[in-house]
Amino acid sequence: MTRFYFIDFEASSLSDLSYPIEVAWVDQNGQGESWLISQAPDWTDWSSESEAIHNISHRMLKDNGTSHRKVAQRAARILSSEGVQIYADQPAFDGRWLRILLASAGLPPIPVRDVTEMYAEACRPLLDAAASQQKAADRAFEIVAAAENAEAMLSRTRHRALPDAQGLWWTWRRIQSLVSEELARGQ
Repeated sequence: MTRFYFIDFEASSLSDLSYPIEVAWVDQNGQGESWLISQAPDWTDWSSESEAIHNISHRMLKDNGTSHRKVAQRAARILSSEGVQIYADQPAFDGRWLRILLASAGLPPIPVRDVTEMYAEACRPLLDAAASQQKAADRAFEIVAAAENAEAMLSRTRHRALPDAQGLWWTWRRIQSLVSEELARGQ
């Protein structure tokens, strides 16, 4: 059985030298966990502009962070199990930070997929039931956009790993709900 997680990172910056400072993952049932990550010795990049966005300081990491090795081992234990797939809204960035985190503990990389694949999969029943594939595809795009817009309007903390991963999960669940409603109405 395939299991999946929505993942999000906060990082020291967006530069090529950036490293992960917070990670969270949320499973398909909406259960998640989040970790502030203590710096590895060779992680030295820092952007005050990024800090102003996520509000995670060096002091927070020092006082509340968990060893990068321990977080990496936990992530590998959960996310590299057989049949697990990982989705992110920025897979290039999140995938790189996951690789950096895992490498800091000598662990192999784990692939990160684009969350739009998961959103498209949630629309599949609509496409499967449609007489007109083009009309159904257009409606699927509208549903995804409506779910993303609804999530953007939610009152929640932004630019922190757990709320952002929960936002991806919420959007996926909303898409499923909108597709079910559409099918119940007979498209």
